[in-house]
Amino acid sequence: MQQDDFISEEDLKTFEGSCHRDGTLHMKGRDFKVLPAQKRQPLTDTFRGTEHLGSHAGHGKASGAVCDPSASTGVVLGPRYGTVTVDLVEPGHEPTSFPWERIAVRQTFKDVAPWVVITVGTVGVSSP
Repeated sequence: MQQDDFISEEDLKTFEGSCHRDGTLHMKGRDFKVLPAQKRQPLTDTFRGTEHLGSHAGHGKASGAVCDPSASTGVVLGPRYGTVTVDLVEPGHEPTSFPWERIAVRQTFKDVAPWVVITVGTVGVSSP
């Protein structure tokens, strides 16, 4: 792996992921793609079960993230260090299984279906 293969801290500030109504999921930054577009379940009344949209760890205190709560439906606050996962969930179902050691906060946004579940916590480390 070369130095150019890593995402810089500056690039992380522009990192975003989105899942469109037709089920297209993509993750990108200002000048790069993290994942090629993937087809998932459409976000319609035919949605069933769960879709894991991803996880992110390692943002730490140097990320400089600024939150404007008035620009969002909701804000999830968690510990400074940890892992964040995002899942789309059919009402009444649980998020996709993840190796959590401890969950600090989990919030479910039920404004529309599928629900959006955001979990922040610590991931368990398996020993050999």
